[in-house]
Amino acid sequence: RGYFLAFQPPTSLRMVLCSSGQVPNKTVIDFTLVDFQAMFKFIDVEEVLRPVLECHNTWVPLQQVKQDPNVIAYFQNILQKPMWDDDDFQTYFEGHFETWEFKQQHENGTPVVRLRGVDERLGFSLNRARDSDEAASLITSAGEEIRRLPWRCVAVAFEGLAKPGSNDISAVLQRME
Repeated sequence: RGYFLAFQPPTSLRMVLCSSGQVPNKTVIDFTLVDFQAMFKFIDVEEVLRPVLECHNTWVPLQQVKQDPNVIAYFQNILQKPMWDDDDFQTYFEGHFETWEFKQQHENGTPVVRLRGVDERLGFSLNRARDSDEAASLITSAGEEIRRLPWRCVAVAFEGLAKPGSNDISAVLQRME
């Protein structure tokens, strides 16, 4: 009694004690498992844009992104709305600057975008980490890509892990994973 099935990002599903009504830190108890047949209704624009830009290691013209068949299908079939104009895409990319880098005027005068590298994304996130629990969660969610980080990013990771953390047993286990 008092135990709940809980998701602990990035990958843990555990039974946690929640008898006092206080949900353990960084734990999600209110979640839904979704049938894969229905999941396309809930797909996010990042899940469409990321594969388009992951295959490029450089700047991609915004027009090329907008002409990708998966992007077109997302707006037509999922959102059932017209394609965003350049200003809408610019607002989205600039609002998610940790993931994307957007330039309004590239060398040829056209807007371009690129997906930031894992080191840039992890660096932004680690700099914002409030405690060692959050830093550990970020590092474990980076997976195999953590091996490719330059040393300057590894130093940031160690600084994040050196921050004080929770004494909650679930958090300690998360840091150890």
